Amino acid sequence: MQNYSFFKNLFYSQIKIKKVINWAENQSLDKGWNYGSRSFYPKAISLGYQGFTFFPQYMSLTPSKSEYDSKVVPETLLSIGKIFNKTKKEFCKYIKVKTVPALNFQHLFKQKHVVGPKNKSVLIILSGFLQDDINLIKWCIKSNLHKKNIKIQIKEHPILQINIIKNYLTFFPDNYLITKKNFSDSINSSQFLICSGVTSGILEIIIQKRFVIIPKLSPFDNLIFSKLNIRKNFKVLDKPADLDNCLRDFPTYYYNKSPFFTKLTRKNIKIFV
Repeated sequence: MQNYSFFKNLFYSQIKIKKVINWAENQSLDKGWNYGSRSFYPKAISLGYQGFTFFPQYMSLTPSKSEYDSKVVPETLLSIGKIFNKTKKEFCKYIKVKTVPALNFQHLFKQKHVVGPKNKSVLIILSGFLQDDINLIKWCIKSNLHKKNIKIQIKEHPILQINIIKNYLTFFPDNYLITKKNFSDSINSSQFLICSGVTSGILEIIIQKRFVIIPKLSPFDNLIFSKLNIRKNFKVLDKPADLDNCLRDFPTYYYNKSPFFTKLTRKNIKIFV
């Protein structure tokens, strides 16, 4: 309601708007934003930037036909990679989708391939979704990873600190250490990578020719790979007891970055102006 009122006040203040861009997660705040902008500024270009990859676990990220008809979603979704375009039209074939720069992932085009070190270390990568991160930590604890002679680090998500997660745990191993390195340096300095299925970090890891272990915390955790036709550089595990057999080197495959993450150019950045 607040975002709807925002555009209502802009309109009655006689402020002209030619283009509206929404960070489009299709939440209630987004719906109010889009309904307000499209109601009071129907001639303005309506764009929704989805600066993330593909999370089939959260179907609400993909607009439905009823939402499209109700004008609570943007007229055009902006996708950071061509490979995701089809999934964004899964529940509404009428919505427009345009491929634009992956602004948060431009570092991938500057990095050289790094082979994982042989230092007997594990990195647990959190997603920022509280319940998913709780389940991931619990799964790793059940695997008895902390009882092995191996260095264990956790990469927090910027929006969710480990202290909040600890409040929901009855036990947190002393040798689960928090790394302060950035995401790229963290994965490049760790031999084994463990990640849940609800983070763009999974695809970032896979296309960098690294191998990632994914605990199956949701029935949808396999969908991301089948829908995007990804078959290499990962292993989905059902049981924590299976982790021990996966702490070894696996062959890895090179993926072209371009279908996943669009490189920024002087031409394609103009969509935001």
